[in-house]
Amino acid sequence: MPGGQCSLHHVPPSEVATYHLARAFQGKNFFEGWAFGEHDWTAGSSQYMNRSVAEAERMIEARDTHAIIRTGGKGDFLRRKSVRLTTQDSWMYALVALRFTHVPYGCGVWPAFWMNSGSGHWPDGGELDILEYVNFGDSRISFHTGGSKHCKLEPAVIQDCDDFETGRVSYNCYTDYEAGLNGCGPAKASSRRTGEEWAQSPGVLAAEWNAAGIKVFYFSEPEIPADLLNDQPRPDAWNANIIAYFPFAASQQVLPGLCPAPATLLEPQSIVLNIALCGSWASEDFLQTCSERIPEVAAADGSGRCLTIPAGIDSHLAKKDCCMSFVYDQYGDYGAEKMLQTAFFNITWLKVYQTQFSLSEVLTPSPPPFPPGMPPPSLPPSPPPAFLSAPFPWSVLAVVELLIIVVVFSVLLIPSLHKLFRTLLFADFLHDARRDPRLYSLMDRGTL
Repeated sequence: MPGGQCSLHHVPPSEVATYHLARAFQGKNFFEGWAFGEHDWTAGSSQYMNRSVAEAERMIEARDTHAIIRTGGKGDFLRRKSVRLTTQDSWMYALVALRFTHVPYGCGVWPAFWMNSGSGHWPDGGELDILEYVNFGDSRISFHTGGSKHCKLEPAVIQDCDDFETGRVSYNCYTDYEAGLNGCGPAKASSRRTGEEWAQSPGVLAAEWNAAGIKVFYFSEPEIPADLLNDQPRPDAWNANIIAYFPFAASQQVLPGLCPAPATLLEPQSIVLNIALCGSWASEDFLQTCSERIPEVAAADGSGRCLTIPAGIDSHLAKKDCCMSFVYDQYGDYGAEKMLQTAFFNITWLKVYQTQFSLSEVLTPSPPPFPPGMPPPSLPPSPPPAFLSAPFPWSVLAVVELLIIVVVFSVLLIPSLHKLFRTLLFADFLHDARRDPRLYSLMDRGTL
């Protein structure tokens, strides 16, 4: 049943906390509040640029109505310039929404719109891939955890919501690529589109994350709900547009131990937008989806036919990799420059919403990790502001109020006390003067 038992809340819809806009990235200030990363974690051809270079070479543009993020020209040998953005803030529980009119696609391209632990812990800090694909392959939505945090999703709970499939991932969210564990990703078949298909499907991709789990939504441009456009989103009314579902708490409730401590499965999350080039996944998939779209690629070292080298730039065989040889296109033989003209994001806005109880959970920077082997304490579904749980007898707010009262009392009372004190001193002086006429003489001369 579409949109059936899909709620991430355990209260009636009328009692669900209202979301408020916490941060908006849009217009000419779109690129404020982002860190420009320069390291390529995929071992591919990406040579990520800092902001000054990205702006100078028009790899990023911010206009009144939209922002552009695109790949650039050739960089160092086997590399091409690109952009990786990470929000400087991290949020504990949020509704994140991206409105777009175009997303990157093409051979050698690995773009992503995703969330990751702001502390940098991976995978135990949590990772949600909202939009991710390589070359001309299908996209996938997936969630990843690791370390001491284990979580499996109960298929029956997921199917109570709608018809979801896992594709190349599974119901086990624990991630260890070397062990063949690729995370979890129950998603609708309609969500598995190529980058070219997504680029032709402008609209909104949104993800709601709270203490009970995660839901991912897609709205085509005509379907975007008025509540979202008015910055008063009500995601509990969006179940017909769910494309992926991760019911952590409900899975744990059905089978205790399946997904322990769902409320703290993820650390506070930052948002990432990047366009990777080649790298492990894109290089492995390159020949499968691109061999018929481009000329035959030779190894960049001149040794002949190229090979698939998943280790990428970290391998001594990197010069033989088909994907990297194509993207760098040393002599312009393969038309990489022309194909990569479609490797860009056109974003209308990116917005972050939180409930009134979680607005204080914006963290810059993120807190230090919990000690190894020690599970973090359970958090309530909507964490209260930090000052309400401060280890002082009074809250910070009470202390501030007391200080204000003391200051006002002092300003009003001290002059009166001073006047009274002088009056009392003068009365005492007159008493003494009656016994010593010399004091009257001093008063008459103005000495006192």
